[in-house]
Parts: sequence; C-alpha cells; structure tokens
Amino acid sequence: MGAGAGQAIEDGWVLSKSLRDHLTSGGEDNFATLEKSATFYQSVRLPRAQKVQKGSRIAGATYDMQLEGMEDKSFEECLPILKQTTIDRQKFVWEEDLDEAYENAKKQVNGSNGTTNGR
Repeated sequence: MGAGAGQAIEDGWVLSKSLRDHLTSGGEDNFATLEKSATFYQSVRLPRAQKVQKGSRIAGATYDMQLEGMEDKSFEECLPILKQTTIDRQKFVWEEDLDEAYENAKKQVNGSNGTTNGR
C-alpha cells in the first residue's frame, strides 16, 4: 500500500499522546503505568496496522491482476476493477482522523472500567 512511512509517523504520534497521558494522568487507571499506556497504544494502533497489512495483500493481488473478477479478462478490462479496488482500499489511509480514533479509544477504555478492550 506504500503506507509504511506513514504508519511509522502515526505510531510516533499515537505513542507520544499515550506517553503524554501517562505523564499527566495523575494516577488515572488507564495510564497509571507505562505498561498500561503501552497496552492502550497497542489497542489504538493494532486494528489500523492490521487493516494496512490486509490492504497490502489485496494490493499485491490487484497489481498482479489476480483479484476475484479479474480472471480471464484483458488488462484493459481489469483497469476499472483496479481503479475501484484502489480507491476502496486506500480511502481509510487518507481519511481516518487519528486524534478522533485516539479519543474514541479513550472513551471506550473509560467505559470498560479501566481495562483495554474488555481485558
């Protein structure tokens, strides 16, 4: 997907927010220890990283013209499928608001009695 550098920057951004919350938590359960802050960081980042990984596999199949629906079609016939698949696959990379995702994860954690994802 060509998203590796962006993923690294996003990792740094979310990690810095989690560490900031740890340092300013005043003992709040979700960020009281570095371990809890790291667990929270992972709960924010892992779903997106997994989605990028899955998208990368689909990208490979797309560029090799091996997606379902491309069988026995010419290159030119595959181009509209390639275009739409690329748009669908890349949209979340460009449009997700990381700050919003972070704050939503905090709300979810706060609503689950201080545990991350029900753990």
